[in-house]
Amino acid sequence: MEDRGFTLIELLIAVAIIFILAAVSISYYTKYKRNAEVANLQKMLTTCARQLCGDYCNNSASNQTICQFEGYNGSCKVIIDSEGIVRFENGECIYQKDSLDIKCTLNPASGKIDCWAL
Repeated sequence: MEDRGFTLIELLIAVAIIFILAAVSISYYTKYKRNAEVANLQKMLTTCARQLCGDYCNNSASNQTICQFEGYNGSCKVIIDSEGIVRFENGECIYQKDSLDIKCTLNPASGKIDCWAL
C-alpha cells in the first residue's frame, strides 16, 4: 500500500512554522504602524509651526497658535516669543491616537520637532 499525504508530525511542524511567521510579521507591522503615526504627527506639527512663522512674518500680531489634528486627542500651543524663537508653550506636546501616546519636543536652536512613542 502506498502512503499518500503527510504524517501528523509533518502537519504540526508546518502549522508551527506558520504561527511563528505570523507572530513575527504582526510584531513588525505594529512597529511599522506606530512609526508611521509618529512621523505623521511630526510632519503635521512642523506644518503648523511653519504656518505660524509665515503668519508672524506677514503680521507680527499673531504670535501663537493651537495645533489640533483630526484623529488625535490633545493639542499643542506653539508660540513665537519676543526674541522670535518658536517653542511649545509647555516645552513639549503629548498627543494620543488609539492606544498610542506620542510626545513631541521642539529644539529652538535647530528648529526641528522630534516626536516619539511613549
